[in-house]
Amino acid sequence: SILSATTSDWFIESVKNGDIQGGFLGRFLFVHSKKKIRDDAIPRIADKEKRSELIEELKRLNLLFSHEVTLSVGARKLYETWYRQFIAKFSAIHSNFRSLFARLTIYCLKIAIVIETCETGAFEISEQTMKEAITKTNWLLNTTKELCEDDLSFTKQEQMEKKVIAYLKECEGKQSRSRVLHHSKLSSKEFNGVLQTLIEKETVNLAYEKEDGSHKPSQFLVLKR
Repeated sequence: SILSATTSDWFIESVKNGDIQGGFLGRFLFVHSKKKIRDDAIPRIADKEKRSELIEELKRLNLLFSHEVTLSVGARKLYETWYRQFIAKFSAIHSNFRSLFARLTIYCLKIAIVIETCETGAFEISEQTMKEAITKTNWLLNTTKELCEDDLSFTKQEQMEKKVIAYLKECEGKQSRSRVLHHSKLSSKEFNGVLQTLIEKETVNLAYEKEDGSHKPSQFLVLKR
């Protein structure tokens, strides 16, 4: 297993079309975050007791590898219902991104196995465990969709559009044209083209308001909800 983290900017710049459509990135689970929830000046000291507990738990789980895990009747019905709902959502995802979601149905079962074996040690997945696994998988589905819709793109034009939209979201949907232009780091020509496209797509509206200390109204970009 690989557990890693990176910045959105580096990931977006590095990912190529083939990485996604070739199926490689579909073998990863993505946790997409826009906010930094911790900012420790000095990292916390490692908890040696928790580390030892984790090692012992992994040793215990290693002994379970030879056992087959089955689904209870309730868990199977629940999974089959969710599976059909997932396929309907999967069909609505842009074809460029589908490989990122294709293995989530299998991951749902694997998550259920992890929960059941860790919490009860049983080899039959209960209905309650399947509910929890489905909840976690739906969360992974939504956070991956957010990654695709907000950040990933295959053309420079699309990348520029998403950059502007992302900044407007950070600004609660509204910001002056001059600040958006400065933040985007685009040329005036590129920015004007992006803005015109977003207006035509009815993604952004223009408004005029006076800023503090200004006698003349400034042009604002307003993200349509």
